[in-house]
Amino acid sequence: MSAPPPPPPPPAKTTRQGSNATASLAPVTSATCAPSSMPGSKIIGRVAQVMASLDLESKFKLLSGQTAWSTRAVRESFPQLKLVDGSCGARGSGCPDYPSCLLPCPAAMACTWDPELVYKLCKVLGHETKLKGSHIVLSPMVNMQRHPLTGRHFECFSEDPFLTHVMGTAYVKGVQSEGVGCCLKHLVCNDCEFQRTTMSSVVIDRALNEVYLLPFRRVITDSNPWSLMTSYNKLNGVYTSESPLLEDILRNQWQYDGLVVSDWGGVYSPSALVTDLVDLEMPGPGKWMSPTAVQYAFKSGQLTESLLNKKVVRLLTAMDRVGLLAHPEVITESTQDRESDRLLLRKTAAESIVLLKYDNSCALPLQAGNISNRGIAVIGEPALYGLEWAVAVGSCQLFPHYVVSPVDAIFEHCKMAHVPAFYEPGCMFHNTVPCMPSSWLRPQEDSTTHGLHITYFKDIEMTQVAHSSISRQTYWKWTRNQFPTIPLACRIEAVLSSPFTGTHHLFLEGSGIRKLFLNNNLLLHSSLKKAPVVLEFGHMYNLRIEVVSTESEPRGLWSLQLGCLPPLSDDPLQSAVSAAQRADVAIIFAGLGCNFEGEGLDRTRYELPGKQDELISKVAAVNPNTFVVVVGGGPVDMTKWWNKVPAIFHACYLGQEYGNAISDVLFGTVNPCGKLPFSIPMSIRDTPAFTSFPGENSEILYCEGEFIGYRWYDKRRIQPLCAFGSGLSYTQFKLQNLLYPETVAQNSASIPISLEVLNVGKYGGNHVVQVYTKIPSSRLVRQLVAFTKVNVPPGQSQRITIYIDTRDLATYRKGLGWAVLPGPYKMYIGSSSVITPCTLKTTITLN
Repeated sequence: MSAPPPPPPPPAKTTRQGSNATASLAPVTSATCAPSSMPGSKIIGRVAQVMASLDLESKFKLLSGQTAWSTRAVRESFPQLKLVDGSCGARGSGCPDYPSCLLPCPAAMACTWDPELVYKLCKVLGHETKLKGSHIVLSPMVNMQRHPLTGRHFECFSEDPFLTHVMGTAYVKGVQSEGVGCCLKHLVCNDCEFQRTTMSSVVIDRALNEVYLLPFRRVITDSNPWSLMTSYNKLNGVYTSESPLLEDILRNQWQYDGLVVSDWGGVYSPSALVTDLVDLEMPGPGKWMSPTAVQYAFKSGQLTESLLNKKVVRLLTAMDRVGLLAHPEVITESTQDRESDRLLLRKTAAESIVLLKYDNSCALPLQAGNISNRGIAVIGEPALYGLEWAVAVGSCQLFPHYVVSPVDAIFEHCKMAHVPAFYEPGCMFHNTVPCMPSSWLRPQEDSTTHGLHITYFKDIEMTQVAHSSISRQTYWKWTRNQFPTIPLACRIEAVLSSPFTGTHHLFLEGSGIRKLFLNNNLLLHSSLKKAPVVLEFGHMYNLRIEVVSTESEPRGLWSLQLGCLPPLSDDPLQSAVSAAQRADVAIIFAGLGCNFEGEGLDRTRYELPGKQDELISKVAAVNPNTFVVVVGGGPVDMTKWWNKVPAIFHACYLGQEYGNAISDVLFGTVNPCGKLPFSIPMSIRDTPAFTSFPGENSEILYCEGEFIGYRWYDKRRIQPLCAFGSGLSYTQFKLQNLLYPETVAQNSASIPISLEVLNVGKYGGNHVVQVYTKIPSSRLVRQLVAFTKVNVPPGQSQRITIYIDTRDLATYRKGLGWAVLPGPYKMYIGSSSVITPCTLKTTITLN
């Protein structure tokens, strides 16, 4: 549940649903997030001291970056603010020698419906940001999941503005509790990737305020993010970086005093410089807010000294909030792989998995009594590989400590349980060859950990060693600043052991002069990028890669990928069907992956790519215990096989614990408790933005107004395949004995609702109780206004109290602003946005 202000004492009279009995409601402690740091007199004092020491020329230099990621040092020892990409982890410089924690994506975080858990997870992100020597992480993204095919659907929290602001607030508070800042992005209506730098989002005033600006407003109010980023697009014909409307809203109405940064390359004219909105143009060296441009605008009278000082003060204030004015020392980038972080990432990923469909007569959870010696068939390309299905493409990508694939995790569990397990690809649908799983590689034959040994040299003859490291990736990228002694020369060595026997296809893509040796035999080189090779299960092969940079490499950027395709039969789909037929259980992994969605990459179709639909249907026809795990950042079409399988899971990109989390849920270590933060429509034609996505003639019309997501389906009485907020469990819950106040003062801070949650099944588990309301005079059928997550042992009940923050009952009227209206508010307390016979209903009057 959102953390509202401390609630007032409840009214003396409280109605028990179905009777006239009265009771006293005592407030219970709800999960809240730690308070964010706020500037005090000392901070203002330090900023004032630095401002007094700056001349005009120095101030001109501070409105644009010096490098791609840092501000300018206007004099010797002057502090430089360093920013870092990071919605799924702090990327840092991107050097393979300094890997990072790869967190579940924001959509997965929202699937937990647990702001306390997100707060803890983002404390890890804050700690990681400091390890990267950075001060502000460029996240969270609180744009809306307006359309299922949006490329950054996975990087947004939800289709609902309330859930988005609750998760965004927890995210910011978690990060900033570690003394580093968040950069809230992208202001505003940056909701598709198609022509994102030229498209104008055309939105009516009410929808703009109640849907698209609301998460920004509430996150700013509730957590005070120290920075904010404008978006690439135009809003109603004006670029957001120079919008007088957004200037008035942000600086005047919301009184936001944080640093506003442009998106990278997102300043388009001098208007941004003379508008009190963007303070810092990134990346360096800047164009429209470069020192030369600022000096010209100042001397020509377009930029006043007062506005210049405001922008500089906000930059210095951000520096001070992260401790940079007090401690301007440059922090060397480092890395930590903490066991506590691993466990937290695994828990979050597991609790984000949504059980969409469940026939309780099937073999789930997978336990000894449900599986004989026929074993488990694991099927599908997303099961074999890790990185490509742990995160999508874009600024969220980084070098993780490791990624556990489902095959690795499931096979390990089966090995310990003495259960046979085998793998079949079924169908391959990648656009680019996946990386070789690092679990196939060890630095040395007797190593107990996975990975490869990398030796860097000072010379291209590879005689003078610079340094060495262990890598658990099979994709690398190096930049010039990581290797000041150019050219780059390195040797990568490992012992390769494949879990399969047959003809594998190895690939070596990348920069420079490349050679790959297997048992000292040259197999691949710069002119021969792929080759077949027969590998046998149980055999070990010495793998060696040598790379030397060349003068032709573009601007000091080198990359290298070791790819691999497993042995494939003449008919992989039929092989998968045969494997499923002889197994107790068939688990099919299907989905999208980073080849099909990400930053700059909207999806082109709602259906699963390749022959995945055919694969699922044919496997289900021969094995009644066929379970499907859909991996992706948003909804996909499942109608072709929905009625053919007894269980379906949805997993958003789960980060480095991808395989372990899914294994935990399949084998019952974790009872699934995720809830959808978006709707899954039957057809893409049902979606609210179907007629206007992705836009045309440089405009995208938000024709649906405030009817986004489930609000549209409710209004149009369209039945989605899976409702917003839905998600099943291996157990069942019942809501009962509702307590609520009949009337509440209109100016009350919150409204308490109390009820019992009863676990009527045989497994303990978590349940998310959701509260929706019909606001008087609102065109919406109902909207989410509160929720909480509760753990209930089997056969027991828990009484909970949910507080509805009355700010979430306010509506917006053009010219009048926000107001909480008096009148009757219909309340619906249930387990999703859909009203069912189990939904509790009541009416509370505000007067």
